[in-house]
Amino acid sequence: RCINDLIVKCPRQYQQETQIYQKGEEGRSYENAQIKCDFKGKIENLNDHLNDSCPLKLEECWFRSFGCNCLYFKHELENNYVLKMKYHFHLVMTKLGSMQQTINQLQEETRRLRLENIKLKAEMEMNGKIQYETVLKIQCENAILKQQLLQQQYILNSNDQQVCPIQSSATKKRNII
Repeated sequence: RCINDLIVKCPRQYQQETQIYQKGEEGRSYENAQIKCDFKGKIENLNDHLNDSCPLKLEECWFRSFGCNCLYFKHELENNYVLKMKYHFHLVMTKLGSMQQTINQLQEETRRLRLENIKLKAEMEMNGKIQYETVLKIQCENAILKQQLLQQQYILNSNDQQVCPIQSSATKKRNII
């Protein structure tokens, strides 16, 4: 609890001052030295400050989804968008062209798949008709074969009836002899 009550300086401001000091020794200037953060507050408030209100917080460019990887200080965002409008416009147009190309490819693929679907449905319908005709043909052949079988059985039964009286008379003749 006592630690949370400690008063601290913004770590980003501290880092900037350290870099200015190091670069100053090397004879170079630090271009963002005019940006300062005056935060001096409790440690418990530091996280909110760093995430929400620190002027030294770097923000991603609003055009990141279009390919811009620039980072800006919060207060510089709008100014940099104006300065880099041509660059950002080019990124948007490039992304738009890429998206249009993807849309065209997907539309072509959709058209191709629809045609293939129509073709497959026609083949299925044709195969269904062929199968139906084949089933009808087989049923017809079965009916003919059943009829032929019945005729053969009838003929056999007729022959058996004719053979039976002959056999019985032949048996009687043998018994007599």
